[in-house]
Amino acid sequence: MLYKQLQFTTGWFGKLMFKFDSKIDIRFDDVIGYDAQKIKLRQAISKILNNQESKPKGIIIKGPEGTGKTFMAKVFIGEAQMPYMIISRGEVRSATDIKKIFSVARLKKSCIIFFDEFDAIDKNDNGEKNCAQFNFEMSKKDNIFVVATTRKENIERSVKRLGRFDIKIEMYFPDAKERKEIIEYWCQKNEISTSEDSFMIAKKCFGKSFLKIIHIMDGAKEDLINAERLLRKYLIEYCFDDELGIVPISSINVSLLAGTDVNNQVLNRIKELLNKFYEETKKIITEHKDMVTEIAEKLLEQKILDEKEAYEIYDKYQSK
Repeated sequence: MLYKQLQFTTGWFGKLMFKFDSKIDIRFDDVIGYDAQKIKLRQAISKILNNQESKPKGIIIKGPEGTGKTFMAKVFIGEAQMPYMIISRGEVRSATDIKKIFSVARLKKSCIIFFDEFDAIDKNDNGEKNCAQFNFEMSKKDNIFVVATTRKENIERSVKRLGRFDIKIEMYFPDAKERKEIIEYWCQKNEISTSEDSFMIAKKCFGKSFLKIIHIMDGAKEDLINAERLLRKYLIEYCFDDELGIVPISSINVSLLAGTDVNNQVLNRIKELLNKFYEETKKIITEHKDMVTEIAEKLLEQKILDEKEAYEIYDKYQSK
């Protein structure tokens, strides 16, 4: 059965509009580490699906920014396989909005409401009324379950008490062992052999979340794919490589190379060139480590460097 997401926005006249999206396909098996958190969430799902008396009414997932709170909440929804609504930050402006959210959820026999950045509901001028309405809706005997994420410690006490959020999940940045496991998991899924480099990469990913590490690995893979594509053009279409020479096939029929000796020659040459460029790049970075480090830190801080800023850093180290 294909469950749907109920996602809403509040229109000009306060009219509730919502659309339907496909189910969430991520599962606990897709999450490396966080074993204690996964056990608590699995137990909660079991109680909900079996309609046990001790089933939770609400789950709060808290932790610093970037620790994967939203991702873990979506994993929970994916595992539960129930209809769900996602309420993003800023979509709750009043107590009336909260009432509408729960009314829509009750159109289903059972439903999960996911409040992302839940603490936002008590930050605006209507915070006290919002919390009161939320408590009222949560006090009703129904099969509506709430999952919420927050960075804030001191959420309204009445909201956090038993029967509101009775399960609390703490998220954190993965440690060195977990980071290494994440990298090896990614390599396995992408059919890439792991090596001692996984430990080195894990060290470099200190302070990064599960998702951030996956994004870094995906980015590196995309860079390699692009490099291979460019080298293939360099070797086959432009015949710029003296060692390989002219490849006896036009760029239009490159697909005909698959499985041939010529294709194997091209692939081997691509590997040789990639290794060569890797070693040359590594040498340049090592020789100019301080400059590269400063550029990297600047990019992490402000995302982009203009030409003037780049040359200022370059000139600074050239004069040394």
